[in-house]
Amino acid sequence: MADTNEYAATFQLVDTDGDGRISAEEMQRLMAALGLEFSVAAALEAVASIDRNGDGRISLDEFATFMSKAQYRGRHAQG
Repeated sequence: MADTNEYAATFQLVDTDGDGRISAEEMQRLMAALGLEFSVAAALEAVASIDRNGDGRISLDEFATFMSKAQYRGRHAQG
């Protein structure tokens, strides 16, 4: 299991309503802030791909697991 403490600050920046979950709307706002056009459908798909318990939102645990795997893949793709 990923260390949630490592990703908590980033998670809180994305979780703009502070409910402890990242919604598709919050994911879409994040992408817009990064300068990327992201449709509602794309945001829903992104959330669904990370959401392991099927509640339609991303928890801190789910976010940390996703980020940890993404960092691992990134490090190993470079080498």
